[in-house]
Amino acid sequence: MSDSTAPSLSDVLQATPGLWRGRDVRTDRESVRATGFACLDAVLPGGGWPAAGVIEVVVEASQPPPLHPFLPTMVDCVRAGQRVVLVDVPAGVVPFTPAWQQAGIDLKQLLMVQPDDRSNAWWVIETALRSAACGLVLAWPCAQGGRLGLATVRRWQLAAAAGRSLCILFVPARANGQAPNVHLRLQVQGACVQVLKARGSHQRPVVQL
Repeated sequence: MSDSTAPSLSDVLQATPGLWRGRDVRTDRESVRATGFACLDAVLPGGGWPAAGVIEVVVEASQPPPLHPFLPTMVDCVRAGQRVVLVDVPAGVVPFTPAWQQAGIDLKQLLMVQPDDRSNAWWVIETALRSAACGLVLAWPCAQGGRLGLATVRRWQLAAAAGRSLCILFVPARANGQAPNVHLRLQVQGACVQVLKARGSHQRPVVQL
């Protein structure tokens, strides 16, 4: 005979605060920021970029950096009075400032930093993310060599969480997968964006912006 006084499964779960539950995964609109592209929001977990976190964008060396998917986010940050920081932009890559101004970006809110070496570049990324004054960091962490790893990206994730900021890492194809703990991994070719990895999803959708 069963003991009528035995705790129910619900009671046990409620008494175990360290237990992970599927419902604990935040999907509310406060946990994401809209990308500015409805078709892209529709395939991303929660309906947009993470409000704070790290996104990896795989790029080909022969192609210019695909900045256009993040232009609406840049505009939103600037309009909110936050800075947009570009770190270690590769030689020959010059922001198309007239188009950015036309899109509504105040260039005074942009900060481009070209550190002397990799360690300084990675320090700038972490410091900018931790600063509440910076809403978005666009960085090329492998521009001066080196290998991304779990520990480095984890520091940036913690810094992004502390500063409520978003980090976009443009990495070469050879570095794809070196940091498996990123929130999102994308590949952009022209107007096509493919989701290579998204937390909580095994799908690899492709959208046309």
